[in-house]
Amino acid sequence: MKVGDEIYHPDLGVLKVLDWSDQSLLTVVKKEDERQIPFKIGKQSGWKKIDAGGKENTEPYSEEVDMAKEEKPKLSEEEFVVRAIEKLRKPPYKGIHTVYSGFNQAVKEYFGTNPVEMTQRLAREGKIVTRPVKGGVMLYLPQEAPVAGGDALAKILEED
Repeated sequence: MKVGDEIYHPDLGVLKVLDWSDQSLLTVVKKEDERQIPFKIGKQSGWKKIDAGGKENTEPYSEEVDMAKEEKPKLSEEEFVVRAIEKLRKPPYKGIHTVYSGFNQAVKEYFGTNPVEMTQRLAREGKIVTRPVKGGVMLYLPQEAPVAGGDALAKILEED
């Protein structure tokens, strides 16, 4: 796929590709739109490349096809989350906020799945530790997670 190619989208019709530098989004314009106002559509929205003869290609573009073209190995969910925690955290913090760090959006773009379900499953398996916070959840590596509650009871019962 390159700039100038035409694609078909089931809801939007025939579109012309303006930019594909972000492999998860296309910047396109409607072919019949004279104003040429660009907008973005994601891979998960069902667009298909149109062959040179104007016929629709029967195979939709997918993550697997595009990842193979780039020759990048697809990370497992666990590898992805561990890498996200290590690369997105801001020192001195040990964890990342799922919303403010951009983690949730990255999971949706990379896997096309619900990040909440994925992180809850990894937490149940002991691969990560989650802590609820305002506006989302903090994610930590198990060895770096803060102790929940700590010695609060001892402090409360301590004599002055």
